[in-house]
Amino acid sequence: MMSNNNFSQETQEYLNAVEAYLISTYGNIKDSWRPLIQMLGTEYDLYLATQEAIKTNGILIQTNKGMVSNPAVKVSHDTLIQIQKFFADNLFCKV
Repeated sequence: MMSNNNFSQETQEYLNAVEAYLISTYGNIKDSWRPLIQMLGTEYDLYLATQEAIKTNGILIQTNKGMVSNPAVKVSHDTLIQIQKFFADNLFCKV
């Protein structure tokens, strides 16, 4: 397993499960997959952080210009798109 110490505990557990799946399915983790796994971890960790920010601050936040959308909502949406691309493009399955 790769070192995922830069990520939250939840992300580390998720990446460990992804790595276990890749090993059970393909027999190993190819070197070319390692940066992709790290990028997936970065996006997932960011997604978790945005969910916590939304839970804490709400979908709308008060600013000096009045109520506006919490920026974490857009970031959350963007991270979900990136995570979906990892799997939709079958990046781990390319030989």
